[in-house]
Amino acid sequence: MTRDDSRKTQIRARMAETGEKYTEAARALDAEQAGTAPGLQIITIEPTHPQGFGGHEFEYDPGSDVFRCANCRGYEIALRDPETGQIPRCAALPRLGAATVTLDGVRWRIHTPDGSYPETRTGMVSWRKGVPVNDRACFLASVGSELDAYGWNINGPDLPDPVPDTVDLELIRNTRGLNLDEAQRLHDEAGVTWFHAHDAYIHAVAATVAGTGVPVSDICADANQPRDGWFTVGEPAEDDEDDEDGPLSADVIAWREDRGWYHVHYSDRNAAAGDYVSDLPGLTQLTPPPHEVAFAVLEAFTFATQPVAPTIWEGPDGYDPDPAPADDDGFSVSAALERSLLAYVKR
Repeated sequence: MTRDDSRKTQIRARMAETGEKYTEAARALDAEQAGTAPGLQIITIEPTHPQGFGGHEFEYDPGSDVFRCANCRGYEIALRDPETGQIPRCAALPRLGAATVTLDGVRWRIHTPDGSYPETRTGMVSWRKGVPVNDRACFLASVGSELDAYGWNINGPDLPDPVPDTVDLELIRNTRGLNLDEAQRLHDEAGVTWFHAHDAYIHAVAATVAGTGVPVSDICADANQPRDGWFTVGEPAEDDEDDEDGPLSADVIAWREDRGWYHVHYSDRNAAAGDYVSDLPGLTQLTPPPHEVAFAVLEAFTFATQPVAPTIWEGPDGYDPDPAPADDDGFSVSAALERSLLAYVKR
């Protein structure tokens, strides 16, 4: 039995005896053993987390038989450093930051030293017409709204009225910011950017449809806003020329991150826009597994060659086929949607 297995056995025994939750039992056990066990390695303690658990709240997960943080969903065995025993700070805890806001002419300009304010933005804050530029209420509303768009709330200090020409603000990550951070972590882990996080999903669906024997062509994943992708089903045209009977038609199976999968029919495959859009039968989720899209395509169309049943996609545990989409404000992302899309990226 390894040291980790032995520790878990002791914690479980204490939980059964005292009725404590895992985190409580583990902390109590560590406190008892720290003073009695000779040569026991002492965990370096962070000042903000005196129990040394990095703010995690570990609970027993019967599905995986390990302990998982109720907040960030990280597994203790994966988070704990095998050499030092240290556990990093819980990613779900609010992150602190700072900003300096300086009066620049008749506007305020925001500077964030950690780079959280995008370089593509000018940092200039809009202002209500006719309101003094040093007005405290307008400052908090306008600067606060600008910072909120990038996931920050003003945490202090208490500003005077009128506001000084330069103000150093304490910031705290809000729910939007934590969602942005989690999405960024997922992208970094998968080695892709937001612009291409959906590519693998589009290609996985197209490949599954093609695997039934349905002709598939013109596969594309585009980094629009909202992101989208598509492929054409049916016999592809040999060239872009119309035949003697008139224009060649096309049926496109399309996906958009705020809608899911749908069908676009083109009576002229070279036209800029389709004739009509229709839902695919039975598809109401945002990221249904590839085989469900394939079944819907087989139900919606009749093909010259009899297709076969699609291969069933076995996704990771906890895969969400209908994650919440991002807010339509130009700033937000949905970590839940990114997690579902990135399940198709080969690691």
